[in-house]
Amino acid sequence: GLYCMTFALKIGMPADEVHELGLGGMLHDVGKSTVPHEILNKKGSLTDDEFEVVKSHTSSGEKIMREMGCYGERVIQIIGEHHEKYNGGGYHRGLVGEEISLFARICKLTDVYDALTTRRSYKKALKSIEALTLMNSKMKGDLDPKLLISFIRMLGPKK
Repeated sequence: GLYCMTFALKIGMPADEVHELGLGGMLHDVGKSTVPHEILNKKGSLTDDEFEVVKSHTSSGEKIMREMGCYGERVIQIIGEHHEKYNGGGYHRGLVGEEISLFARICKLTDVYDALTTRRSYKKALKSIEALTLMNSKMKGDLDPKLLISFIRMLGPKK
């Protein structure tokens, strides 16, 4: 949520949108509450069936938030679209490019960065420059290229 908000401020989004991005960033994985703990906490690779269960967290999260009735459409879009890939091939709708909401594209970018720079039981945390380099070289097609450049400028080394 904080990465989403910071980035939104840096690119000049209005305060109400910064707030919505922050909410969406904090709630983007709410659907994981429906995924069994033994799958979420599994050490080692997931089976294809287990991965399908994990992938369902985007649609489950949307459903949960719609039923609550207290969050706007942009927040719900973040939850449902944060695993879509800019060049296609993501889930759960298979959206491409600008079909993916701007808010979800920002959340995906910041979520990837956070995942790469956070220590997990199965991997060490990357340094910021390592994560940004990896995102720019290996994940370019997954992320909105214009947003990625802005994000790198925001977090990359200053000259």
